[in-house]
Amino acid sequence: MAKCSRYIVAIFLIHISALAWAGSIVDMPIGDAGKVRYGVHGHTQLQGNGIAIYELIYGTKTLDTLARMSFTTARGMGQSGDSLLYGRGGGIVIRGCIEQNSKQGCHKGDPGGVIMRGTFLDAKLIDDNGQLMLVAEFIEKLNPALAAMLGVPVRSEGTMELFLTNVAARRWAVLDKVDGGSLNILSEPSSIATLGSSLLGLFLAFGVSLIIRRDTPKITL
Repeated sequence: MAKCSRYIVAIFLIHISALAWAGSIVDMPIGDAGKVRYGVHGHTQLQGNGIAIYELIYGTKTLDTLARMSFTTARGMGQSGDSLLYGRGGGIVIRGCIEQNSKQGCHKGDPGGVIMRGTFLDAKLIDDNGQLMLVAEFIEKLNPALAAMLGVPVRSEGTMELFLTNVAARRWAVLDKVDGGSLNILSEPSSIATLGSSLLGLFLAFGVSLIIRRDTPKITL
């Protein structure tokens, strides 16, 4: 039975590790700076610029970041309830630098220039009882020097959330101010990791059942 207990614990730890791997691996909190423009009826592109990113969080590490994000979605697909929908396409770019040693300003050797580029998979502008929020998914390409420094893949998937406040509305267009949000880069093989852990768990469980049957005394009549 001691062997069985060890196998059960192994199954649990492997699956929990896979779920952790499937989570966010790089977080970039978004500051309260920048503007977002879009059409009233959601048939034009949604554009954002001057959006501030001050930190990069990876595990227990927090790196000071001097960067600005801009983006343009694909053309809007119209309105669904209180949401404006945008399809696949358009682009997102973050420019600036990452301070490796928490110094004042960026220095030679710090990852800089284009920190990240991405392509939207989809985007949705949601009006939740007066609170505007832009939610989007994208595929990104990280700066190779930054990816090497963090030990993460250059290419992966990500999600973005922006909280917005209306500044000006005209007949055809709306201008909103960015109040904050977050950008999260996810581990690309998350689904593969979870599937692999499940298959391995089934394999180990099958082995446990064989051990139990082998160790159970046979009763003969």
